[in-house]
Amino acid sequence: MATEAQEKLFKRLESKQVAKLGDRDWVKIFVGVQTSADDYYFLRVKSRSHGIATFVDALGEESKVEEALLRPAIRDRMIDVYDGQPEPDFDVIFPYLKNEMGRYEPIPVDMMREDFPNAWKYFKKFRERLSPPRRSVSPNPGEKVWAYGRSQSLNELSEPKLIVRTLSLVPRYALDSDGLVVPGGGDGGPYYLLRPNDGCPYSIDTLQAILSHPVIDLYVAVNGKRFQGSYASHRKAFLERVPLPRLTEHERAEIDERTQELRSLAERLRSETDRSIRESIEERRSYLSKKNNEVISQAFGLEAGEVEIVTGSL
Repeated sequence: MATEAQEKLFKRLESKQVAKLGDRDWVKIFVGVQTSADDYYFLRVKSRSHGIATFVDALGEESKVEEALLRPAIRDRMIDVYDGQPEPDFDVIFPYLKNEMGRYEPIPVDMMREDFPNAWKYFKKFRERLSPPRRSVSPNPGEKVWAYGRSQSLNELSEPKLIVRTLSLVPRYALDSDGLVVPGGGDGGPYYLLRPNDGCPYSIDTLQAILSHPVIDLYVAVNGKRFQGSYASHRKAFLERVPLPRLTEHERAEIDERTQELRSLAERLRSETDRSIRESIEERRSYLSKKNNEVISQAFGLEAGEVEIVTGSL
């Protein structure tokens, strides 16, 4: 529940909003792929040879699948504040082809059997586990037991998108420009996805900055549900209500430039081992984040002191 001070602050945010995040023509908020059996689709490849990937399956046994059916994915990758391109921690079997309308459909039975014999053998092995009623699949896949449990997000993965870690103590948003496959989920995550609609006035960089503002994240956390103690759920029902401030073109351009640098520095930190260099990068990131927050706070009519008091960052 929001405190009295927080309620007053949130009302001011809403009074200054130009739109809500989930408003029409602004941002689409959606879940990742829903296989309804992630352990059978998300895998860690042990070896690759002649177009065949070898991995340990859900039974702890060695299985093989054609590399042509694999796509890079994240399943349990941590995301930093103002993060850049996530590094895949899994591969996922993606048994789909695009039809004439550009929509993904499950690979036909004959094609799977003839062109992907290793995958055919793999799915035959787990046929009972992946077939209804053992697994919820809609629509019923019939013989194509490799179909995911749901298909609504399959065509949303390729274009640049923000990946948000659903359960987190701080705002964790990463920009994915590589078309990673991301698993879906409910209140508990692990991720939700966001993408500006074609008519959205703000860039994906500006949106990442707004969502990373401490007061905006507090707005999401207080209005959402709490899990495992202090973890806040960054899911659609709470994200779509986020107020967006009115920003000038010049302000957005400056925010975009700083946000792009913040992401680049986040990626550098992953491999940098020199302590002094890491400290320098962290200081630069702190400065850039502070400058973004100042512009966004001003657009909302907030003063630095009250932001610190309400967010508890003093």
